[in-house]
Amino acid sequence: AAAAVAADSAATVAAAEAVEAAAAAEFRVVSLRATRPVTFASQQANAKFTSNVELVALLEITNIAVLLVVLALQGQLSDLVAGCGDAHLMRFGVGSAVLKVGSSLVYQRALQLSPMSLSVPYLAFTPMLLLVTSYFLLGEKPAANGVAGVLVMTAGAYALNLVSGKGNSKVLEKVMEREAAAAAAAEAEEEERVRTVARRREEKAAALSAREEPAAGGAGVCKVAVRLPDGSRKERRFLGADTVGDVYNFVDTLEGLSEKYSLVSNFPRRVFSRAEDAGVTLVEGGLHPQAMLMYRSDD
Repeated sequence: AAAAVAADSAATVAAAEAVEAAAAAEFRVVSLRATRPVTFASQQANAKFTSNVELVALLEITNIAVLLVVLALQGQLSDLVAGCGDAHLMRFGVGSAVLKVGSSLVYQRALQLSPMSLSVPYLAFTPMLLLVTSYFLLGEKPAANGVAGVLVMTAGAYALNLVSGKGNSKVLEKVMEREAAAAAAAEAEEEERVRTVARRREEKAAALSAREEPAAGGAGVCKVAVRLPDGSRKERRFLGADTVGDVYNFVDTLEGLSEKYSLVSNFPRRVFSRAEDAGVTLVEGGLHPQAMLMYRSDD
């Protein structure tokens, strides 16, 4: 067992770079800030089902189907049918199936709650459990050398899995660090974008307030109303010589709207683009003396 552990440790170190490259494909790593534990490839499979019960049911049905195919190929289906009439055999068969399904459910739940590198090594204790279950189910009493062999095999398997798990854990830590750094950079970029939008909104609001809104009923005055996505309407008066760009600046001062949008008139229908129509006057655009524009998000 010691020699096997040493060999496995060396192999783990040699393969670390290869494992690191494949880690992103093998595991679904969450941010360090997340409250849920790190999840892995088996949990990705779990995510496709609404519950572990469905996953285990599919696995067990698949096992039964494979078993039936093998028995059919070997011509032993008749023996299986005959065995169903044995009450003693059926009791043990049903009990074994219940234990199998229960263990599968507990195993899948363990993979959800803890990293695989910490969960899988415990499977090495299966032979030790067989020492107990074989005594109660079959009345078998293993000899001392048999028990010693099982203990040595269990210890070696546990050590191998534990060393391999530690190697994978180091790889996962690196992947998690990269994911956390990328998430932090994305968050900082989003915060900067929000600050930039807020600053531009304040600047445009200040520039717009510096220009006195024309009085209602004045010569050349144009009233423009903008219908927003929530059904509300915002209005402002402009001069006929003002441009579509000025209307865009007015809409930019409103909060809670997308940065990418277009203004659309219905009668006649026309889409006013910020890039192409910013210099078009309200008179030239047919928005004088009054107009209703629809806000359309372009995201």
